[in-house]
Amino acid sequence: MESFKPVQLNEIVETLSSLESESFKIFEDDEKFEEFLINAEKNLASIPGAGTFLADVPTMISLVRAYKRKEYTVPPLGTIISIITLLLYVGFPADIIPDSIPVIGFADDAAALAYVVERTNDVLNDYREWRDSKQIPPRSFNI
Repeated sequence: MESFKPVQLNEIVETLSSLESESFKIFEDDEKFEEFLINAEKNLASIPGAGTFLADVPTMISLVRAYKRKEYTVPPLGTIISIITLLLYVGFPADIIPDSIPVIGFADDAAALAYVVERTNDVLNDYREWRDSKQIPPRSFNI
């Protein structure tokens, strides 16, 4: 049986920081970027029992897509990179607690999501208001 230690926010933050350079590379390459977002949606949709906890993820993906397409450029690039970094982390199976450990393997992903949502909440709300005013439907996980 695999052993693990309790999720610690500082470990998650360190891991997220280590993924930032990869996030920039993905952001700069249009083809890799679109492929990455499609894969992120699929990975997030497969997390068992996530329920409404992941409600902000489609908004994050929509925001990053709109930013990349220069349709919505209000947030600073650092916010966009934080979201890409989160999506990269969640899709990374060998993170702080390996996703192969049933239920508990997703605890660090949930903690990372909560951390980034807290940091980007105002931006996400502003984006939703903008998107709704443009009558752009939220993107679902269905591809």
